[in-house]
Formats: sequence, C-alpha cells, structure tokens
Amino acid sequence: DEYKTGRRHHPFLVQIERQSNGIFKFSSPVIDLLFNVDSDSPTRPFGSAKAQWSFSATGNSFAYTRQYDENSTVAWTTNLDIFTVDLNAPTFERSNTPITLLDSSDLSIQVATWSLNGQSLYLEVGEEARNVIYYLSDIFTSQSLVRLVSNGTSHNINIHPINDRVFVCTHESILEPPNIYLYSSDGSSRYLTVHNNVLLTKVKMSTIAETFSFVGARNETVWGWHVPPANGTSNRAPLAFLIHGGPQSSWYDAWSYRWNIQSFTSQGFAVIAINFHGSDSYGQNFTNSIIGEYGSLPYEDLKLGLDYALRNFPYIDGNRAAALGASYGAYMINWIAGHPEMSSRFKTLVCHNGVSDTRAKSYSSEELWFTEHDAGGKPQYEDPDAYERYNPVNHVAN
Repeated sequence: DEYKTGRRHHPFLVQIERQSNGIFKFSSPVIDLLFNVDSDSPTRPFGSAKAQWSFSATGNSFAYTRQYDENSTVAWTTNLDIFTVDLNAPTFERSNTPITLLDSSDLSIQVATWSLNGQSLYLEVGEEARNVIYYLSDIFTSQSLVRLVSNGTSHNINIHPINDRVFVCTHESILEPPNIYLYSSDGSSRYLTVHNNVLLTKVKMSTIAETFSFVGARNETVWGWHVPPANGTSNRAPLAFLIHGGPQSSWYDAWSYRWNIQSFTSQGFAVIAINFHGSDSYGQNFTNSIIGEYGSLPYEDLKLGLDYALRNFPYIDGNRAAALGASYGAYMINWIAGHPEMSSRFKTLVCHNGVSDTRAKSYSSEELWFTEHDAGGKPQYEDPDAYERYNPVNHVAN
C-alpha cells in the first residue's frame, strides 16, 4: 500500500553509445513514451515491465499496458488497455483492432510472450493449480495450441535469439525452489542452475505433494493439496489447515517465500490446502462462483475438505489441528471463529491481515472493484444485506 503523491511510472526511450573509455552515455533526448499522460505503466500495484511492455520483433514499435481512464474510475475498474508507439516517429495510439484468440478456451492466461517472427505466442497458463506453458502457433491463420510444460509452475520465458523453439524459464514446485530450465524444440528440458542443491541437503523437507479431489459445495468437484510431514506418516501428526487469499487465487504447485508449505511440514505438520470455490485455474465459472457467496461456498468446501482429509489420511491427528490464513484466508479465519461447528475443530486459528467487518471494509479501501464485485456488484449503501450476510463481526458472540 502507498499514498499517491502525483508521481507516475512511465517507460522512457533513449539511445546510448559506448565511449572509448568503455562507459556508456545517452546519445539522444529522453522520450517519455506515455507523452506526459497522467497514468502508470507498469500499472500499480501489481504490474510489471516483463508482463506489460513489449517491443515488436523489428524493434520499430513498442506496446504497453495502462488504464485508459485513471482519474474518474480507477477505484471501480481493473480493466487495462494496450497502446502502441511508433518508434520511428513517436506517436501513440490505442490499439483498437482486436483479434480474438482461443475463443472457446477457458484458460487462465497469466503472461503471453511473442515468438521471434511475431506469428506465435508462448502462454503461461494457470491450469488446475499449476502454471504450465502452452505454445500457440500461427495465431493469424490456423491457431494450433500445444502444451509444452505440464507440471509445477513455470515463469519468465526468454526465447533463444535465433531459434524461437528454444527458451529458458524458471521452474519450481512445492518440493523445489525456482531453478532456470532450458527447454529444447525436441520437447526435452533440463535445469541449468543447481545453486540451491547444497543448501537443500541441510534442510528437512517433505518429498511428496499430492492433489486430491472431493465433492464440495453445489455437489461440484473441488481440489486440494496433501503434503505429509517431512518425518513421514508412521506416527500421528498435527495438521496445518491452510486457507489461501484472494479469493481469486489458488494454492499452486509452487515454491513460496511467504506461506511456504515446507515450513510447516519440516516441523512435523501435515498440510491440507483446499482450492475452494472462487479459486483460479479451474475455469472462469469456478472463479466467478464466489460472487455473492463470500462466506458460503468456500466455507462449505473447507468443511467438506477437512472431512475428506481426516477420513483418507488417517495418520493426521484431527485433535491437533490449526487453521491459518492471510487476506481472504484471514477473513475466512474470522468467519470460522464465529461458527462453532467449524471453530471447535481447531486448537488454534491464525488470522493474518484479515477483514473482520465487511461493512467497514467497504468504506476503508480505495480499491472498490473487488469489494463490490465479490458482494454482487453494488456498493454497501445500495445493497447493505450483501455486506452483512457474511460479515464476521455479526458472529462475535459465538
């Protein structure tokens, strides 16, 4: 979070030349590629140059992402537009001739990287709690889609400067911190970095991370992760029941420097992490199901997921269970705290940065889009019942 003081993030273009002493210096005027427009690129707070800036294959044009109107509607929209700049005669225009790709697909595309010839795309896609890589070839003609990497989580594609069917990327999983991998056109891949290997031999970690599914709310399939303790399952183990934030997020098959599952398993805990209704990477309908159901469908999924885990992983000691969550996960911790049928199942509830009063939240955040979207689309003063229906503060007496 930050206060806006008038400063903006803009891309600038300048030519450089190397002097005889080896030091580089600017050799042209510095050009603001937003031309003093009162907007940000990369966008705040989560935008990045990697995802939102791109040069054409010829280097003659530059594309960037920003909000079209960042003054009157910024609190109520997350919509972003793509603009292009002709670098030969710098002027900018809003790209207004869209081409629909993958019209029938329900993929959660995170990042798109252009091929060298500008005819194909590499797509980083959230798919059932993994961030996989697809190759979409011939986007202006036949549009053939092939999945190249199907396990773990891959990011940061960098294409070989000559052969665009060879690239490097980072790859990670719940069991492995990020390493740089080389993907070759024959479909093989190998890691290039091993700098963590020595350190990892000194750390006790679980070697198993498995998905499971069960019948959740609305009789729909819901998925979760089971990661046993590093010291095995021969003895009864306490449970860390993790609840993710968002709620439009997921527990991915990914390493984390915040809520790292291995930090619990290394201490002897079993971990159960449910990707409840509202989570991403399971199709847009599943993600959108959170609308108007902030404390219902996810709560039901968590109850049913806990039941499933205790039935199917009998080494887990249900009498030594802790539930932990941050952001939306912490909201859910507060919601659980007010409902004894669920709170009584845990010895400890850990709430990190969570909302305890949804009405107060609607008047204390300048980012109103998600607040109103998740409540059904209206502000609190127009539909107060939508905010009180799943308000944890109303259940404090419990």
